[in-house]
Order: sequence, then structure tokens, then C-alpha cells
Amino acid sequence: RCLVAGLPNASGEGYPRDMTSKAIERIQELSFDGCKIMLSHGIIQIAGDKAKDNLQQASYTVSKEQAYNVKENRGIDLELACKSEDIVSNYRQIYFNSQKSFHSSFIIVIMGGEKEVFTAESFIISILKSETIEVQIPAGRQLEMFISALAFPESDSKAWVKVRSDTAAVLCTSTNLNSRTDEKGLYFGKDLKTNNEILIDLDTLPAKHFTFLGATGSGKTYS
Repeated sequence: RCLVAGLPNASGEGYPRDMTSKAIERIQELSFDGCKIMLSHGIIQIAGDKAKDNLQQASYTVSKEQAYNVKENRGIDLELACKSEDIVSNYRQIYFNSQKSFHSSFIIVIMGGEKEVFTAESFIISILKSETIEVQIPAGRQLEMFISALAFPESDSKAWVKVRSDTAAVLCTSTNLNSRTDEKGLYFGKDLKTNNEILIDLDTLPAKHFTFLGATGSGKTYS
């Protein structure tokens, strides 16, 4: 089964503005016998000019609706007013390079026996909902979403949403850590939350790319 997180709801938001990695960490801590959970995150940066063009078009659409409401004497539409302020704020951040825009997908794949899979699915949905992250079960498109979650040069456009730098950074923590409790493998350190040793058998990984993240002066080179 596949779940797609972050797709916009009726009001236009799929991720909360103050989103943290808490939901992802809670999902990573789930453990079900006879069931495996894989978190897949894809990200593609949108060129600054393209992002500004999209916001300019959105601003035009909102202004057109506001003008129509004035013409029809409907008064001020507060939702449109908020959208307008939000568009200007996003444009300003992109203009001054304090934020960037990305196409992003966050797909959760659950594999195992039927009972175990549906139990895990229920837990995951409750976790995402509790953190006000939208989640959808892609009825009729399970195969497409599964392929999109894998390292193939194919991706279903229905899994992608636009996010800003802060949300993209949080989603980058959605790493598959099913091997963290393996009895053999390369020692990577200790999990700061559980104090468990992180041992990863590199021979079991589908790909062997390693990303090392840390602030300037935090010790990346030494490590």
C-alpha cells in the first residue's frame, strides 16, 4: 500500500507552515512484525524566474477575483485578502533569496501481510493527521505511486506539490532507516533519541549514495 503526504487540500495547504520533522521521526520509530515501511522523498528545485512567474500569475488571478467581488458589491473576501498577502510574502522571500521553491513528493510504502499493512497504514495516517499533514490513499494509482517511490526515472505528477525551502529541508529527513537495528553492518553512530547503535549493512541497500549534512565547523571533514 502507498500513501501520499502533503497534497493540497480544499483550502490549498498540504503541509502546515510550522511543520517539523516530528511526524517523520514518529513514523520511523514504528515497528510491526511482518511489515516494512519505506519513506521516499523526491525534490526538484524550481528556477527562481519560474517561481516568480507562477506567483505573478497567482497574484493576477486573486486580483481579478477581488475586482469581481467589488463590482458585485460582495465586500471584502478575507480569504482572498490573505492569499494576496501570502503571495506577496512568498515573492519577496524568493526575490531576496531567503527562500526557494521546489517540486516535492513524499510517498510512504507499506509492505507485508494484509492485516499488518492495514494496521500500519492506520497508525501512519493518525500520526500525519495529528501533525496536520494532509495524507491521501491514491485509489486506483497504487502501482504508479509505488514506482514513483523507487529509484526509477519515472514519477507520477499527481504525487508532486510545490514547497518552500523550510518544508523541503524537513522532508529531507524522510530517510528509510529499516536497517538501523541490523545485527551486522557498518557502525554509523548512535541514535540520539533511542541511544541505539546504528548499524547499516551496505550490501543490502538498493543504492549506495551517502549525504553528509552539518553546519559549518560542526566536524564534517574530521568525521
